[in-house]
Amino acid sequence: MPRPESTRFAMPWPWRLSAAVGGAAWCAQLLYRRLLGEAFPAPFYWSDVALVSLLAALPLVAQSADWLRLAFARDKTPENPSDGSRLLLWLAALICALLLPWLYVQARCRHDLARLDELTAQSRVGEAAALARGLAGLAPSAAFRGLPMKTVAAEMTNLERELRQRTSAPLPAGATDEDRRARARDLAQLGNGEQALATLASSSALSTSHEGNYLRGLVYLDRSEFADAVAAFQSARQSLAAAVPAPDIAARKIELIRQEAYCQRKLGRYAEAEAAYRELLKLDPSADTHFLLAQFYQDAQQANSAQFHARQAMTLDADRYAAPGQRLIDNLITSHFGCWGVFASESKVQPTTH
Repeated sequence: MPRPESTRFAMPWPWRLSAAVGGAAWCAQLLYRRLLGEAFPAPFYWSDVALVSLLAALPLVAQSADWLRLAFARDKTPENPSDGSRLLLWLAALICALLLPWLYVQARCRHDLARLDELTAQSRVGEAAALARGLAGLAPSAAFRGLPMKTVAAEMTNLERELRQRTSAPLPAGATDEDRRARARDLAQLGNGEQALATLASSSALSTSHEGNYLRGLVYLDRSEFADAVAAFQSARQSLAAAVPAPDIAARKIELIRQEAYCQRKLGRYAEAEAAYRELLKLDPSADTHFLLAQFYQDAQQANSAQFHARQAMTLDADRYAAPGQRLIDNLITSHFGCWGVFASESKVQPTTH
């Protein structure tokens, strides 16, 4: 008997059940997050991982439900697929439910490890601790800077707890500028930008010193307010030039230029960013600086210059930059126009001249 016209194209009930199960699971995840905090429960830890796992499991739910329906059905109609076909569909759904989340987690962990390195370099302890905890759950066997991820997560969590304890009490009435600077630094590391800026603004000396302007620039950088960050870092450089010479003044200048160059790059001011990176290279011709220049020139689509500086970084510090440098060069060959010179030089296994 032909099916009624109104139901011919209706969604099969196993898929309706699958969608209902998925919706209920997602609502439960959101409720868990709302009641207990930002983190999702194990084994997901992040909302995007939970969503991918949920979507990948829906075909398995639908196939399992359909198989149970046919197993208990009283009328075996000829249009029902054979047991062998149902088994193949169920196995395909099972592979999808297991493989897709695994692939996504691997990609997410690679991205998060690079992000953790960036956050740690910027002393953004609050964000770094949360990210490390998620990584420790998703990839407990991973390592960060030679340490097991669980150890890294525990150390960062302890540091975060210590910072929160130090900032929990208000500053005393007779707090010095050094006290205020230390409090602003702790708040900035925790990601409390507004409180950090307010603390810096409470002291006229900190408003004009290179320490205060540097911290102000870091807060703006954390909030992706790159124009304000550039202005703060430039003010810090001016204050540093007028400061009394100190043993670490060169290192402070290098850090200020590095941060300013990064912000100029994020603003799309490539001429200003290149000038800052070139100045940085004169002061600090290290592997780190060369790799920063390689990333900048890759972003600016200057393939030969990017390749040159990647090779320099790989030569100066092979342990740290051999793999990322080669990935950058491979990406130049496959992704950038006008990169025949890169391909030709790589085929000869010779670094280009600059």
